[in-house]
Amino acid sequence: MKLSKRLGAIASFIDSKDKVCDVGCDHGYLDIYLALNKKNKTIIATDISENVIKTTLKNIKEYKVKDKIKVYCTDGTKNIKEKYNTIILSGLGAYTIINIINNSPKVDKVIISSNNNWDLIRKHMIHIGYYINEELLIEENHKLYAIILFDLKRRKYSKKDILVGKYNKENIPIYKKIIQKNKDILEKIPYKNFRKRLSIIYINIILKRYLRKENRIIRR
Repeated sequence: MKLSKRLGAIASFIDSKDKVCDVGCDHGYLDIYLALNKKNKTIIATDISENVIKTTLKNIKEYKVKDKIKVYCTDGTKNIKEKYNTIILSGLGAYTIINIINNSPKVDKVIISSNNNWDLIRKHMIHIGYYINEELLIEENHKLYAIILFDLKRRKYSKKDILVGKYNKENIPIYKKIIQKNKDILEKIPYKNFRKRLSIIYINIILKRYLRKENRIIRR
């Protein structure tokens, strides 16, 4: 089974030993992939939509992994009986993600994929005791996504790290796209909205420094 770029990036953060709970399971494609390719012993797929769950069950049956994936129609991680140590939250907005994680048990790993408010997610997760292990930025269907792996290993962060994420050379193409996107946004923001403009300009300054850092590395 071939995954989308976004789901493939999420799968790259999963180890075969992980006991996975996939919240907002996107018709079960990621869970089917984990069952077929990574051989995870515990895979739980959840979604609040009955229609999504029906499609998920159909796909699971088609790929003959019905005995390997437990499916729940529920809100977040509510009412799940199986034990798990990894939560995946993808295809959801930042505030929904925060609400679900606040009402979920503490686990070893949390993988979050969101297309907005990445700084809010980073800040909140660090506040409740999770730390950023790795972060990938990808573009899919003309949308930009941050896919962030959190764990419980303590790390220190600057305000810059929380705002735009730590420097990662793999994210260079997306840094460029974010800079251009922010330039387009600035053109639409009135000059009287000084704080908002300043915030976007500051983000672009940091990202341009990341690009200059990469250029220095290449020259060496």
